[in-house]
Amino acid sequence: MGRISLKLVGIIFVLFLGFLLAARAAEPAVRPVLYEARPERALPTTTVAPTTTAAPTTTAAPTTTVAPTTTVAPTTTVAPTTTVAPTTTIPIDEVAVLSASYKWGPNN
Repeated sequence: MGRISLKLVGIIFVLFLGFLLAARAAEPAVRPVLYEARPERALPTTTVAPTTTAAPTTTAAPTTTVAPTTTVAPTTTVAPTTTVAPTTTIPIDEVAVLSASYKWGPNN
């Protein structure tokens, strides 16, 4: 009888340790979030005007050669603008969150 009860207590203890380890591993997944979310970062927008290049034109008289003329349109670069979306986070009362009672199941 002593060996059976010792085995039974050992099995219950091992099951308890397994349950305890599983609960500790799952705890971060069920804990409420107590920190503010990171602000979303907007990518800078850059606008570059297209560049145009004209082909060289050559005008030649029967005995006179004229140097080719090349016309290049100026390029303009606009400085990138960065816009940050306004944050609408609500301050969290950590004491109220930590002292509240929680239960399993759907939220009512």
